Amino acid sequence: GWHMGTLDEIIEYHDKTRKPLSSMQREAMKGSYRYYGAAGILDFVNQYLFDGTYLLLGEDGTVITKDGRPVLQYVTGQFWVNNHAHVLTGKDGFSTEYIYMMFSHMGISDVVTGVAQPKISQGRLSAKKVLIPDVKLSNWYQIIAKPYFDKVKAADELTKKQYIDFFFWLPNDILLKADKMTMANSIELRVPFLDKEMMKVATSIPSKYRQIDGISKYPLRKAAEAN
Repeated sequence: GWHMGTLDEIIEYHDKTRKPLSSMQREAMKGSYRYYGAAGILDFVNQYLFDGTYLLLGEDGTVITKDGRPVLQYVTGQFWVNNHAHVLTGKDGFSTEYIYMMFSHMGISDVVTGVAQPKISQGRLSAKKVLIPDVKLSNWYQIIAKPYFDKVKAADELTKKQYIDFFFWLPNDILLKADKMTMANSIELRVPFLDKEMMKVATSIPSKYRQIDGISKYPLRKAAEAN
């Protein structure tokens, strides 16, 4: 079953391993390993601190999206992280993928402090109350979800999120609700933006144009403005 608990029951911090580098230090360490900040890749260096699958959650600066959710990066492989992002994994039977999906749909504004420089501390994040499922349910989730995460582990962060949403949130949540509500009222629902040709065009657009300055569906909005 499920129970009300706190995040520290299911997440593990690896913040002690991270280390900030100045721009001068990074210039002297140019290489191929990704150097991450709170919201993305800042540079490439010739050494790494982490090797594996981790979830980066913005700690200070860029920590919260416009819709109140945490700034997340699902990262695999070998990389370096500065001190502006918490480095997390799941623990006690909860996978990092489960933690990622949980945070992706969780409001986080209640744990953010500071105005000029927003911050999410370990203490406030760990104490946040959440509904926690039985470990068996988490294990089943891992069996189902992991293959999808593996397919996009080399993709940019926005593409990862869209891919996972396309196979999980879209068919199992929003489309399911829309279908049930319309059928209950004898209405035939159509979703033109999921047309195959439309999807081919949408998925061919580079991620840097799909979302600009936090504005989602940017090409679609611009196309609508033009007409």
